[in-house]
Amino acid sequence: VKQIAGRAGRFGKYDVGYVLTMDTPEHIEYCLKEETPPVTHLTIPFPQEALSSDYSLQELLDTWQELPPVEGFSREDMWESMVLYEEMKPVPKKATKEEVFSCITCPVDVKSPELVAYWKSCCQAFFRKESMPHPDFIDEDELTLEDCELQYAALDVYSRMLKRSGEKDETMVEKLQ
Repeated sequence: VKQIAGRAGRFGKYDVGYVLTMDTPEHIEYCLKEETPPVTHLTIPFPQEALSSDYSLQELLDTWQELPPVEGFSREDMWESMVLYEEMKPVPKKATKEEVFSCITCPVDVKSPELVAYWKSCCQAFFRKESMPHPDFIDEDELTLEDCELQYAALDVYSRMLKRSGEKDETMVEKLQ
């Protein structure tokens, strides 16, 4: 609540900040007056600056995963990205480490073979500079809840890979106009 109120009030930019609530102003006031607990643990993201080094992406990922734990800190878990990296092999020769890293860090449920296969087709399109394939692999006549969840996850992959490629979904652009 304090973070949201700080942003809403532009904390540090103005002397007074105003927070509006539609319900339970007492709760907001209580949260703002409550002492903030100290930070006791930090998660450190994978250092993307390392991609510019002479080490291979595989070496960087392996080294990152093998770093010893330090009290109060944890490192971003790159296990799923490593699974996707293996799925991507052989990596296109002209692909940069940054491009490959961008693809393997796309959130994908690696336990779903259909979703990983779809992600892989998006990566192939990405590296070939082709249009992203639409995630239309579910029979819409007999949709189950699991099918809907899979389609939703596939649309998330589609959206994220479109963003990585800089491509726009012309169908969505047409619908918005």
